[in-house]
Amino acid sequence: MKRDLQINYGVLDDIIGELRTYKRALEKMDDSLNKVSTFVQTNEGKSAEVMGSEH
Repeated sequence: MKRDLQINYGVLDDIIGELRTYKRALEKMDDSLNKVSTFVQTNEGKSAEVMGSEH
C-alpha cells in the first residue's frame, strides 16, 4: 500500500508539471494573440487605403 502511494504521488507530480507547462504555453499564446490583435487594430484600414490607391 505504501509503495502504491509513492507511485501515485510521483504520477501526480508529473501531471502537475505537465499542467504548469501547458498553462505557460497558453499564457504565451494569449500574449501572442493580443499582440496580433493590437497589430490588426493599429493597421486596420491601411490595406484598403493601399488597394484603393492602386486603382
